[in-house]
Amino acid sequence: MGQKWNPICQSFKSDANLASSAWFLVALSSGGADIDVCGAGALPLGVLTNDVGASNTDTKYVDVQVGGIVKVIAGGALTDGTLVMSDGSGEAIAATDGNYYLGQCLQDAADGELVAVIYGPGYLETT
Repeated sequence: MGQKWNPICQSFKSDANLASSAWFLVALSSGGADIDVCGAGALPLGVLTNDVGASNTDTKYVDVQVGGIVKVIAGGALTDGTLVMSDGSGEAIAATDGNYYLGQCLQDAADGELVAVIYGPGYLETT
């Protein structure tokens, strides 16, 4: 991959258990008070940049990539150019009609690999 990685990060409040969630998609919780792992097809805020202590549900501030080229865990095989959305676990999968997406994949990736995505959230409506 020849692209330069220039992430844009912001800190957000969370009281969710984000253990083992580094490089997963995150979203604003209902009411927008804090963040949690993104649900399937939900509007992603960005990508969590590091793990947050095991089972830690205390209020804390965590870094989230919200622009540039973001890195995210693939939840299935992805190909260069594919729009990616969140699966039910916050991993990136190929976007499907009627769902929000994070951006466009910049490389091929296998399930479980870290993949580069150009941040550009939107809603996929093909019909």
